[in-house]
Amino acid sequence: MTWRPRRPAVVLALALGIVAASGAATRTQQRSIGESFSSFTDGWMRANPDRAASTRYVTGPEQTRFEQRLQDALNDMARLRMGGALN
Repeated sequence: MTWRPRRPAVVLALALGIVAASGAATRTQQRSIGESFSSFTDGWMRANPDRAASTRYVTGPEQTRFEQRLQDALNDMARLRMGGALN
């Protein structure tokens, strides 16, 4: 059995790393902690389009693109199952 870190631990580690990195960088204009977390969350959700689509995290054309990608993936899985059932 291989060891795999739990998802919350990974998310926490990434969030802490981003906060630490953003605090270490010198900026002419400081972002609020809320803006930092929003930026992190936006990037995280865009990297996980199935989660973004299912939670309707984004709106408009971006949501439509996510939903289409999710539907395409579901159609591919259905075709694979059907192909295996027919063989």
